[in-house]
This record gives sequence, structure tokens and C-alpha cells, in this order.
Amino acid sequence: PAYRLEDAAIFPLPLQRRMPILVGGLGLRKTLRVVAKHADAWNASGTLDLMIERDAALRAHCAEIGRDPDEIERTTSFPIVLRDDPAEAERAYAAICAHNGVDAIVGAPPVIGTPVTAAGQLRPYVDAGFTTIIARLPAPYDAETIARIGEVRAALGSPGHGTSGR
Repeated sequence: PAYRLEDAAIFPLPLQRRMPILVGGLGLRKTLRVVAKHADAWNASGTLDLMIERDAALRAHCAEIGRDPDEIERTTSFPIVLRDDPAEAERAYAAICAHNGVDAIVGAPPVIGTPVTAAGQLRPYVDAGFTTIIARLPAPYDAETIARIGEVRAALGSPGHGTSGR
């Protein structure tokens, strides 16, 4: 059966007045148009060149509808494995991939190495406007990377409101 409520009281009230809309994807014609028209944030992953190309397309869609493209938060994600010894980081990444039955975690280039090296790999994305970086951590969860992700943020210098390692 269908139910209808009128003047229903909702308590406690939501923490936000409006739920932010995040749209993920790289599609030139449909996805990025939806992002331009409706999204508060856009999530995509790929090589730096691909991300810059898609960001330009998003900006063009925003121009078509008269929206400021800088109103849209850019987010991206990477598989990340942190170790002081780069060879150990590579071994840990290989073990995670093997556990998941894959040769590599696809979608974006992996960020593997020291926190400073990782920050160097991520810096071009941040400079291109992708200010929120999401660490992809498939099972088995890498406790050392989780414990040290803040070092990457510190090495990046936390520009803007993002780069939180969320």
C-alpha cells in the first residue's frame, strides 16, 4: 500500500539543508553535462592528461549553461600504498593486487612509495584543480598506509578545502 503524509514533523532535523550532489564519471556528452547542470562535486579517475581534458570539457559545458565551473569541487581517487622503502611499497601493492586476483588496480595510476613521493605524484592533480584526493584501499586493508596518509596531506600542504585524503 502507498502512504501519504502531510505536514509531517521530522526530528531531529537533517544536519545539512541540502544533500550535496556528487556525480562520478568521465563521459563527455552525458555525464559531464549532468555534472555541469546539477553537481556540487565531480569525481573521476585517470591519467593527468585525461583528467585535464575532461575538466576542459566540463568547463565548456558550464559555459554553455552560464555556470561558474569553480563552484564544482573536483575529486579523484588513487590506489595508494605508503612505505619508507619504495621496494617494500611495490611488494605491498603487488600483494594487495594478488589478494584481489588482479595484476593492477585499474582506473588511475597507482601512487606507491614514501609519503613525500606520493605527494609529488599527486601534486599535478591538485594543481589542476582536483583538490580532494580519495585513497582507494582495497582489502586486505593496509594499516601502514592508513596510519600514514596524513603525511601525504602534510607534504601536499593542504591547499584549498580539500586534499584531505578522504
